Amino acid sequence: GTGQVSLISNAGNYAAIRDPKFVMKPIEEQNANLAQAKDSIAKGEKLEFTDFSKSLQVDVLRAFVPVEIGTTGTPWSVMVNLPEDKILAPVHSLTLFTIAAAAILVLALSAIVAFLIRSLVVRPVGGLTRAVEALADGNTAIEIPATKRGDELGVMARAVEFFRQKLIEIEGLRQK
Repeated sequence: GTGQVSLISNAGNYAAIRDPKFVMKPIEEQNANLAQAKDSIAKGEKLEFTDFSKSLQVDVLRAFVPVEIGTTGTPWSVMVNLPEDKILAPVHSLTLFTIAAAAILVLALSAIVAFLIRSLVVRPVGGLTRAVEALADGNTAIEIPATKRGDELGVMARAVEFFRQKLIEIEGLRQK
């Protein structure tokens, strides 16, 4: 709804255009940048380039597509001016959607990682810390948590359990 289509003769003159004052006039009269398309039009070649459209007042993609008119064998061209902002609108929408989805995904993954760290590391370390503090206060009647774990916390918990057993032995020797 916002682009323009024009028909250009093999000689580079407008045959059909929105503004009738340019009909049968060279394309470069409307816009000097269009002169670069004349060779491609004459050879029947496709051409695309970006330019500023004075009539649309926006940057456009100018696409020149060769067409045959009748049986002349002489290529003409259809020029289509497509506003870049309209062409790129889906790209911008997709970019915004992708950024929003990535942000939501990062937040969700961060929440999961935080939950896992809290569950798998912070709570067991906190329990082990409370057990060490209780042992430091002389309470050997406690159970040392995480001794069955197969990771570094399990190794630390078994070491604290060893110290608890030694404290019990020392206390037993003192009482004799």
